[in-house]
Amino acid sequence: MNEQQKRDAVATLRIPRPPEEGYECSKRRASKAIWAGLAAALLIALIALLRRGAPVTVEVATVTTMAPSQADAVLTASGYVVAQRKAAVASKGTGRLEALYVEEGDRVQAGQVIARLERRDVEAGLAEGRARVGLARAALAQTKAELYEAELTYSRLKTLVGDTTVSKAEFDAADARYRRAVASVASAEAGITAAEAAVRLAEVQVENTNIRAPFDGTVLTKNADVGEVVAPFASSANARGAVVSIADMGSLKGVLEMN
Repeated sequence: MNEQQKRDAVATLRIPRPPEEGYECSKRRASKAIWAGLAAALLIALIALLRRGAPVTVEVATVTTMAPSQADAVLTASGYVVAQRKAAVASKGTGRLEALYVEEGDRVQAGQVIARLERRDVEAGLAEGRARVGLARAALAQTKAELYEAELTYSRLKTLVGDTTVSKAEFDAADARYRRAVASVASAEAGITAAEAAVRLAEVQVENTNIRAPFDGTVLTKNADVGEVVAPFASSANARGAVVSIADMGSLKGVLEMN
């Protein structure tokens, strides 16, 4: 085969191409799809950027722990609890505190002796008063004996006064003696009454050395110590007025503080 024939054979081996118009359409469709994808990707990126940089509103609230019983509370307020029945217990007399039988927090009953003052002086006065009562009763017994004798003499002379054996002067003397005996008996009885009154006063003074609880309660504070002088209403600058303060825990009442 010569050279010319080889060229003609090579020319017949060409690959057929699609028409020019169809190829251009496919190219344009692919280009549009690429641009649409890019546009969608840019839109998504823009939305994400806007969301990331946009301000976020945060609501702040206060959280408080609440018990189940407080869930339906209508009013919540602060306050304190106080006893409606309380007292500062002091002595009725003045003296040095000799004994204190309670401590803070102890429970006491009405009438219980919680402290005692020195009382040797008033006990001596009580003993003296009782001795005077004994003397007054002895004097009364003596005057009653004299009255009995005077009454007998008076009665005997009264029946003899009309006779010459008994003079009028003797009868008058017997009458006066009888009257004095009656008066002596009355005086002795009054002396006994006065002595007994003095004894009762001394007994009250002795009892006043005992400091008793006025009602059932609990000791809140101890205001005086053994050895200190205690006086009613602290009449002395160096004296204690109240020995202890007590409160009835059964009379507790809540007081609200409204702001």
